[in-house]
Amino acid sequence: MCSLFVNGLVGCSSMLPFLLPQLLPQSQLLPQSQLLPQTHPQQFYAVSLGSCGLQMFLVYTYCSVEFFNLAAMAYDRYMAICFPLNYAQKLRPGVVALVLGLVWSGGVALGAFVALLVKWVRFCETRVQKIYCNYYDLSGLVCAEDAMIQSYVKIFELMYMTTVLLVLLVFIVFTYVRILVVCFRGSKQKRQKALSTCAPHLASLTNYGLSIFLEETQSKFNVQSLSRGVQIFLSLYIMTGPLLLNSLLYGLNMSKLRNVCKGLLWRRKV
Repeated sequence: MCSLFVNGLVGCSSMLPFLLPQLLPQSQLLPQSQLLPQTHPQQFYAVSLGSCGLQMFLVYTYCSVEFFNLAAMAYDRYMAICFPLNYAQKLRPGVVALVLGLVWSGGVALGAFVALLVKWVRFCETRVQKIYCNYYDLSGLVCAEDAMIQSYVKIFELMYMTTVLLVLLVFIVFTYVRILVVCFRGSKQKRQKALSTCAPHLASLTNYGLSIFLEETQSKFNVQSLSRGVQIFLSLYIMTGPLLLNSLLYGLNMSKLRNVCKGLLWRRKV
């Protein structure tokens, strides 16, 4: 859970520092532009190429670590419910540290790879459709001379999607199938306890899947016919949706924090 919250800070860091300068007068922003055009200043905000690469690193690190965290939490729930007597032995502090190390090293490596694409290729166009930098938008701005690099990147993306992500997804499905089998074989009290333990994680997993679906829909299909507000919502949901829901699910699950919230609500009613 601590890893989930730390990753939430990474997600916030990938957006807030880059959005706050947009509140400044545009005349203070445009001279630093290396990516967006300075024509039509009333329509565009400027961002440097280096800042764009840094934001991509944070965004992709956050998204990948979020999924890896959910896979690790699925294994934790699986061991706690299916093998409760061996839980403490199997998930020793050293094992947990190793799993978290793999989660973060894998996420940081993927984020660094995507961010380095900014340095490897040249851009012949400068307009980014979304309000933050991402690989899909930037890949459409690459010059024809560097199209071969983009082909290699797409091959890597396909391999990554069909190996790491698919394996983890199958693993998560397997753990919950096993959990459901154990729950239905047990008593009613055991089923209720298992469901209360797994419900926050299932909600987080479903919400993350929805955010990925919305992101892929906007990236792979033409959504220009939608209003600008809807486009902004679709592009920001992957960065804000999981953060907000995780804070509510796991934050309110803590008795001390829940009691504080109840006290605040009770005072308002009084």
